[in-house]
Amino acid sequence: MARRRTYLLAVCAAVLALTSACAGFRSGTMAAPYFVGTEPPSTQPGTIYEINQTRTLTRDGVALTITLGEDVRSSDVQVVLAVVPTSITLGDRARTAGDGEMTLTLDVQPGPRAVSILPGRVRITAKGQDLTPIGAALAGRSARILGLSEPVSVAAQGFASVTLRFDLPRDTAPEEIMLDLSDALKRPIPLIRFKTLRWHYGYT
Repeated sequence: MARRRTYLLAVCAAVLALTSACAGFRSGTMAAPYFVGTEPPSTQPGTIYEINQTRTLTRDGVALTITLGEDVRSSDVQVVLAVVPTSITLGDRARTAGDGEMTLTLDVQPGPRAVSILPGRVRITAKGQDLTPIGAALAGRSARILGLSEPVSVAAQGFASVTLRFDLPRDTAPEEIMLDLSDALKRPIPLIRFKTLRWHYGYT
């Protein structure tokens, strides 16, 4: 009797796991950064980790993960695994026109030396226009609004995430944007350009 109960419980657990399991595939585009004078990225990221690595540039021991705007998700195919039937949900999410405002997120990870970033000195050139931030915020446990002239100090081996807002000309493609961080970081950083790159990954 005890063995039968154990067997029935195992069967119920397996059925529950099967009926609640799901998997899927997402795809879209991102703005992949690269230093001027180097080859733009061309490999299509296939995992969230690879997407993050594609966004990360390293210079003089400082890792900069740069997120320009928001990823465009062109499809989200979800497969729900059930005993019967298997259902497929298709999604297509296009980028909205917006009001021309763009966000730029800088995740800064110094190496053995501390760094400081001054938000108001981050510069973007878009369609021939030189742009400065109109707002800044610090993310994470110390999340708060930042003054544009307020430096953010990042300890050695530390981490900080700063999000900046810019008024961007309408219909600006990533390829039309150039980012200058030299003055903001007080160190020689090559100019940064962007390339639209497709991404895709599976999930469970």
